[in-house]
Amino acid sequence: MRAGKVAGDAQKGAAFSEALRMRDSRSETVAVWGVVLLIAVLGAAYTIHDMPAERARRVDAADRALKALPPVTFHGYVCAEYTCAGHERGYDWAQSKGIEDPDNCPYMPNGSRAFTEGCWAEAGRPGPLPDESGRDGNP
Repeated sequence: MRAGKVAGDAQKGAAFSEALRMRDSRSETVAVWGVVLLIAVLGAAYTIHDMPAERARRVDAADRALKALPPVTFHGYVCAEYTCAGHERGYDWAQSKGIEDPDNCPYMPNGSRAFTEGCWAEAGRPGPLPDESGRDGNP
């Protein structure tokens, strides 16, 4: 009986050792996935934290690039927007109304200085700057 008990104990010992190895293997797997998850969470937190700073750097670089460009002008008047839309509206309005005297242009209708300057340009009062945008005579 003793031999059978020893053999049974050996089997139990082997099964117990196998169970320990499996448990250790699962623990290692859980630990590895835990570390991976921790790295992912920390990486995401760093990325989210860094987004405003990176965006600010890109916006600053774009602002510097735009400021380095010469101003867009319309018949010698500096355009606030790159399309000179307000100037063009004033120019077209003056042309459609047959305005020939700049003093007959409305002064800043709806707060638009660009409209007035466009009207002045059509009526023969060019702005103080040279027009480098190619818009002179071609609104």
